[in-house]
Amino acid sequence: MTTTTQLITCAAVFLTAAISFLVFDPILALVSALLSAVMIAIAISDAQRFIVPDVLSLPAIPAGILVNRAFAEPAAQPFVAIEHLGAMAAAGAFFYFVRWGYRQLRGVDGLGLGDVKLAMAAGAWTGLQGALNVVLLASLAAMAFVAMRCILTPHTMTLGTRLALGSFLAPAIWIVWFIGQEPAQAFLSTLL
Repeated sequence: MTTTTQLITCAAVFLTAAISFLVFDPILALVSALLSAVMIAIAISDAQRFIVPDVLSLPAIPAGILVNRAFAEPAAQPFVAIEHLGAMAAAGAFFYFVRWGYRQLRGVDGLGLGDVKLAMAAGAWTGLQGALNVVLLASLAAMAFVAMRCILTPHTMTLGTRLALGSFLAPAIWIVWFIGQEPAQAFLSTLL
C-alpha cells in the first residue's frame, strides 16, 4: 500500500468515525465506526488485489443481523432478525445467480464469490430494500468511475477490463446502513 493510499485510508476511517460519533450515541457510533473501517478495508483489498477477504466479509454477515436485532424495539427483534436473514439469503442468491449466468454466457467468472459474500453482508446489515439501494449506489459509483476513467485516460477501458465491484459495494453498505438509522435521518433532515 502506497503512502498516499495509507493517508486516504486513514482519513476515510477518521472521517466516518467522526461523523458516526457526531450523529449517534456512543454504542451505535462505535458500531458504525467499526463497520466503516471494515468496509474501507474490503474496498481497498478488492481495488488492489481483486480479493474480498473472507476474514472481513464473513463475520460481517452475522454481525449485521445481530446489530440490527439488538437495536430494534424489543417486540420487533424477532421480525428484524428474520427480515435481515431473508435479505441476506436473497442478496446472496441473486449475486450467485448473476455469477453463474455470466459464467454460462461468457465462459469466465464475472463476479467472484467474495462479491456474493459481500452482497450477503449487505442484506444482513441493510435489509432487502437497503440491499437494493446498496446495489444501486454501488452501480452508480462504478459507472461514474468508468466514465471518469474513460475521460481522463481514453482507450484504457475495454469490454475485458476488470472492475473491482467490492470496492463500490463495501462503502455503499456503510452509507446505506448509516442513512437508514433514525438518528442519521434526523441529523440529515436538519441539514436539508
